[in-house]
Amino acid sequence: MMVPRVSVLMAVHNGAAFLPQTLASIAWQTLDDFEFVIVDDASSDATPLMLATAAMEDERVRVIRNPANLGLTASLNIGLAACRGEYVARIDADDVATHDRLAVQVALLDSRPDHALVGGREIVIDADGRKLRTGRANLGPEAAAWCAHFAPPFVHSSAMWRRSVGLTYDEGFRTAQDFDLWQRLMEHGPAVRLDIPLVALREHSASISHTRKPQQSADAAAIATRALARLVPEDEAGQLAACVIAGAPGGGRIVEVALAAEAEFLARSMAIEPADTAAVRRITVSQLLKGAARATGGAGMVLTLLRRRPLATLAEIAAIIVRRWN
Repeated sequence: MMVPRVSVLMAVHNGAAFLPQTLASIAWQTLDDFEFVIVDDASSDATPLMLATAAMEDERVRVIRNPANLGLTASLNIGLAACRGEYVARIDADDVATHDRLAVQVALLDSRPDHALVGGREIVIDADGRKLRTGRANLGPEAAAWCAHFAPPFVHSSAMWRRSVGLTYDEGFRTAQDFDLWQRLMEHGPAVRLDIPLVALREHSASISHTRKPQQSADAAAIATRALARLVPEDEAGQLAACVIAGAPGGGRIVEVALAAEAEFLARSMAIEPADTAAVRRITVSQLLKGAARATGGAGMVLTLLRRRPLATLAEIAAIIVRRWN
């Protein structure tokens, strides 16, 4: 049996509302050398019938059905164990891949054998497919590595990585499992976020980011704390992560902790270019502004940022506004 270039990996539970669009977006890829490994996590709606029909019509589709609902992380690991491709590409059952997504990412990883992971920009859409906003622009390896101390450098549904690295999802995290995996994959090689949209990311009331938001925030804060604690004392790392991710009280002190962590990260980076340094500094400002928007004491964070980095702070505020309108 021929080994496919790519294994597209998806887990779904009761995803019939948006599943046809997701299935079609993978079936119509310009790169056709792939398998589509789908784990049905004990769905009770029309999902099993849709998947059975897709597998009947396309031999590249392989469906695994869980006898009981195991959750996303465990289901992804079941699917990952069945993947045979050189590369693994994720997609969620409510998102839509761009027509050439697989071809673009395979070309990148083929051309950069040292890279472990690649993602792209996302276009955020609502339940009816209307565009809400566009994700951030490209990130080089240094910027992606720094971003991964606070948040995933790209959305789950836009990621492709080398299966040979051999990592699996940590089932201790029922949410934010991609954030943890990206951090560990980046220990094996650089990651980049391409400047072109690779996926339409759907926001709707039944998504995990809405239904399990408190747990997702707690898991993400724990993952961020682990990374930041390599740069600053663990208690300060926890305070910074809790503020930026979960909206815990902030203030000028949080800004100083973030700048100290940034300085240590840059000091450890090898032969970093000025453009990379600038990108890292922009990410610091961006993450702190996100924390300020969520946290009690956020006004103090913004005032400290304006004092310490006035031009970068004003530029990032303008960029946020532009992304919301584009």
